[in-house]
Amino acid sequence: MARELWPAFRKWQDDDYLRERVGDEMVMVEEISRDSNEFSYITRDYQRAEMLYSEFIRVINDEKRDRNYYLAEQDILQPLKRDITEPYHAQAFLSLDKVYMWDGIGTKSLPHQDDAENIMCVVRGFKTFYIVSPFQSHFVYSGQKENYPNNYSPVDFLEPDLEKFPLFKQARVFEVKIEAGDCLFLPTFWWHQVNSSPERT
Repeated sequence: MARELWPAFRKWQDDDYLRERVGDEMVMVEEISRDSNEFSYITRDYQRAEMLYSEFIRVINDEKRDRNYYLAEQDILQPLKRDITEPYHAQAFLSLDKVYMWDGIGTKSLPHQDDAENIMCVVRGFKTFYIVSPFQSHFVYSGQKENYPNNYSPVDFLEPDLEKFPLFKQARVFEVKIEAGDCLFLPTFWWHQVNSSPERT
């Protein structure tokens, strides 16, 4: 488990540590209106902004903020790389090309596929994955909404509108919750919607 192997599990829960180590690093942050937490480049009102990581920590913790913010798919900042220990199974079976970090509050990803295998590890909070096999892609109406590419689904995997998407009732949805210290392996092209905890994760 990450809690047993990673210095990151102990250290990254402390915003003071993050400010000290990488507060002056520039990061690209996604932002969206406060009444939504569905982050994707295809959603309404989606924008990106560059800011210092210390500024990101400040705005994301501001309960009076008028925007929601998400640090997504950010290359691990150099001073934090020493806090990462590659999971054994990644060393044994996968080619480690990229390690990214995500940081947000209550975020929700639209159901989508990735073209690479993923190991997701949670340092704080929790994430709940709703997963559908790529062999059931014909049930998720992939790309069947304006501006949606073929690797995105317009169906909410947790609360599907079965009148609008009746085939989805035939899909088998796996629900997996990973908490701080847990990791999840997700194979290439498996559909997944990710709902995050209302606190930082």
